[in-house]
Amino acid sequence: MAEKRLQEKIEEAKSLINSYNDLINLVEKVGGIKLRILTVTHDNIGKVRGILRELRVECDRAIGTLEEKISYIPLAEKIKLEPLKEELSKISAEIKNVYLEKNIKNAINEIEVGHNLSAWLIAGRVIRYILQNIPGKTLDEKITFLKKKM
Repeated sequence: MAEKRLQEKIEEAKSLINSYNDLINLVEKVGGIKLRILTVTHDNIGKVRGILRELRVECDRAIGTLEEKISYIPLAEKIKLEPLKEELSKISAEIKNVYLEKNIKNAINEIEVGHNLSAWLIAGRVIRYILQNIPGKTLDEKITFLKKKM
């Protein structure tokens, strides 16, 4: 019984590797990345696991390259957004207004998909809300209040 299950898993692995090999040319055309052809010549579970590890490495390479090529924003910009998302998740419990947090998340999401105008409009709404809630009637009074808080 265990031998049969092991053989089924090896066959699944072979099928997965064959699917990967079928996509190599497409990935090379779209992403310009040359991936290695992987083959399973033995039914030894140790060797199959090793090839599956290689498969994972090759897939990670392909995904990274393809994400960079087809991303709406450059990878460097995407990386800059990560600390902003982390900061938002840290302070989200302190944000009393659910819509404020939702608008900030929406602005970030719009940037990630390349909708800059939408992101700017949403961010402007967030900024306006924040400015309206700082004590003071004029901008100078608001700035003075903020300086005192520092």
